[in-house]
This record gives sequence, C-alpha cells and structure tokens, in this order.
Amino acid sequence: DTSPPFTFIKINMKIASSDPTVGMPASGKPWKKGSTRANSINRYPPSVATSWAEKMRKKRELKDTRAKYNELLEKKKELKRNQRQKRIDKKKRKEENQWRNTTFQLISSTDKIRKWDKKSRKQLTKLPPSVFEKVVPKTGKKMY
Repeated sequence: DTSPPFTFIKINMKIASSDPTVGMPASGKPWKKGSTRANSINRYPPSVATSWAEKMRKKRELKDTRAKYNELLEKKKELKRNQRQKRIDKKKRKEENQWRNTTFQLISSTDKIRKWDKKSRKQLTKLPPSVFEKVVPKTGKKMY
C-alpha cells in the first residue's frame, strides 16, 4: 500500500466555441486563430504620432510643392507651344519666299498639257491661292 492517495489522469479536452473556424484539432495545434480587434494604441504609440499642427503644416507644404510643380509644368508646355508655333510660321514663310523667288509661266489654256512629255508634266505645279492672288493681276475675266 505504498501507492499515493491520488493519481494523475490525462484528459484531452477540446475548447468549445461558437465560431466553427476556431478550435483545436486532434493534433493539438490550432489551425486558425480567431480574429482580434486592432488596437490603435499599440499601432500608433504617442511618441510616433504627430500633432494636428504638424499634420496641417505638412499638408500645406505638399500643396505648395504641387502648385509649384504644376506651374513649372505649365511654363514648359507654354514654351513647347510657342516653339511649335514658331516652327509652323517659319515653314510658311520659307514656302512663301520660295514661291516668290521662282520664275513661273501662266498657262491660260491647259489643252496641250496631255501632249507634253512625262518630265515636263511632273515639273508642272499649281500655285497656292495666296501666291496666285499676289502675282496674277486682277482682271475681270477668269483665267483657266
């Protein structure tokens, strides 16, 4: 009778829960943890948090920076527009000057053009209306 007055019995109890996804399987390791509420105090301790004035100052700085960036962007776009317009104007002037310096012959009757050789027909070009008005004297009759 040397046995102790009580004996230890191993009892394998499962945790009863209303949530079916939370519990203990046979292995004894939980396969899914229950959701817990996020604690904002732990995520943002007071030492890390910024004051309202600091947040507003950063917001103003960001707004000013964006305004300056947009202003510089608009200046760049305006410069590009001006350069494009200058290029177009220069091309027009060059074309007009080219027409002014060329010698041409006014053809009143176009009947015989079909009989010309191919090279001559390729050289034949029409004057633009703006140059035609400047060069041809204004008479009452139509010229074609």
